[in-house]
Amino acid sequence: MATDDADDGTTAEKVKTFEATNPLLRAMLEELRKFALKKPEATLSKQKVMIVNRLLEDLRTLLADEPNSKYLDVLTDEELPQYSDVVLILSQYEAAMRSFRTRYFRWVDHQNVWVLQDGEEMDGDGSDDDEEDEDEEEG
Repeated sequence: MATDDADDGTTAEKVKTFEATNPLLRAMLEELRKFALKKPEATLSKQKVMIVNRLLEDLRTLLADEPNSKYLDVLTDEELPQYSDVVLILSQYEAAMRSFRTRYFRWVDHQNVWVLQDGEEMDGDGSDDDEEDEDEEEG
């Protein structure tokens, strides 16, 4: 492939982190959106803030070298955030994760691959939904 992919790759470790955390982010955002629709001004408990931040810290590490990382904040438990604020913050992470996938996940030689540093490639289905690989292993 005659592009600058060699200079625009990620690492296998980051791909694994992406694949582990992206479904969690999406599920969390979906649940919190439901709460925000019912009671947007209600606040999260300290326990929920801790759970959300645990995921956000992993995502911040994953996305630290990305151009949009400076816009990614964690929640504070000093002033408990409202559900609507949390949805806004998680939406920013969702967009950053989508950007990560768009930047490093490509169609090459009739297959989906993650483009790694030094021009290497890593197989991956890159699905945002249920893992098809699990179904294939069970069948």
